[in-house]
Amino acid sequence: MSYALEWENYNCPVSYVEAIFLGDTVELKKTVGIKFFGHYFEAKNQKVAFYMNEESAKRAGEFGKVFYKDKERVISFLRETEEIENRLKELDKKLNGNLSKLSNKELFEFYSDFFNAYSKLLGLYRFTRPTFYASLSEEIKSGLPEPKEKNFSLLFSNNAEEIIRKLPADMLDLINLFKEIGKRRFAMHNLYVYYFERMKILFKEISKRVNLNELEVANCTYSEIKELLVGKGLSEAEVKDIKKRLRYYRFIYHEDFFEVITEAQTKEEKISKDIKLLKGQPANPGKAVGPAKVILEKLDHLDPKELEKVKEGDILVASSTCPDMLPAMKKAAAFVTDVGGILSHAAIVSREFNVPCVVGTKIATKVLEDGDVVEIDADKGVVRIISRGRINK
Repeated sequence: MSYALEWENYNCPVSYVEAIFLGDTVELKKTVGIKFFGHYFEAKNQKVAFYMNEESAKRAGEFGKVFYKDKERVISFLRETEEIENRLKELDKKLNGNLSKLSNKELFEFYSDFFNAYSKLLGLYRFTRPTFYASLSEEIKSGLPEPKEKNFSLLFSNNAEEIIRKLPADMLDLINLFKEIGKRRFAMHNLYVYYFERMKILFKEISKRVNLNELEVANCTYSEIKELLVGKGLSEAEVKDIKKRLRYYRFIYHEDFFEVITEAQTKEEKISKDIKLLKGQPANPGKAVGPAKVILEKLDHLDPKELEKVKEGDILVASSTCPDMLPAMKKAAAFVTDVGGILSHAAIVSREFNVPCVVGTKIATKVLEDGDVVEIDADKGVVRIISRGRINK
């Protein structure tokens, strides 16, 4: 099998990764009719990397190409995203109550409801990732006048009138649906970080009742938490394995089950620092030159110092952007991300702020360092490294 490193994030315990697995398989199958499986996660000191199965990604793209053309199915999908958001809001209110009064059985039932709702949110969110709509994007691009990349990004901006006038009605309907999906993706992006942070309240309460600390509980699987609260408990060997996960784990997901391995399997892949040009996808056209400032996103929080280092005219570089980065994004002259597509958070904000944006470079955060002077050509989706150096700090 062939795998590709898609993204990395910090402070990601096993429970979060299992929620992704359930979203990609169980929840997507129920909601849209496909299982997105065959991938694996590898975590070192809770920094996780997602390796996507390229055969599975190809199937996902073919499925998405058909799905996103079906207006009724898309509208139904959008409705599902709103319903799960409302469900999580209801559950979130209960977190403000006195959880200590719940029996172990009641606490597990609450955890089960929250975890399953959260898994569905993640599954629906991930269905809006470029893997599922990339091939359809290419089909739309093929029907656009040159320069196709620039005009494609313009379609989703406020400067699309001239292009839109030349497009057939069926393509306009498709683009409008894409815009609605982008709005819901933006909303879900805000929510999945928030609700995992809220889930820590449950981890804390569970930790008070078992012989594990809060982080160790967060690195338990759903079935292990069930065994701890309403079962016979875990063996000494099982507890030892959970503790190992804080240093390393590999989460392999198959079609109907997953494995968690705590013995290191691979060597860290190194990327050359001699690269002079990065290629991604234009998300909002334009050009800019400035010093790069690399922001490292974490699942549970964003260090304020990361935001403070971004000054007016800097080029903001991140694996992906999130709402907490907005203060820095307002000052940046352009955005560059490792992952994402035309519907990503960075893409939407770039069009709102009207700054150049290149997404999906895959390796920008690994190649660039703070102070490297870069030239952004978001008409073509290109990032050129002009010079290396720690400047403007």
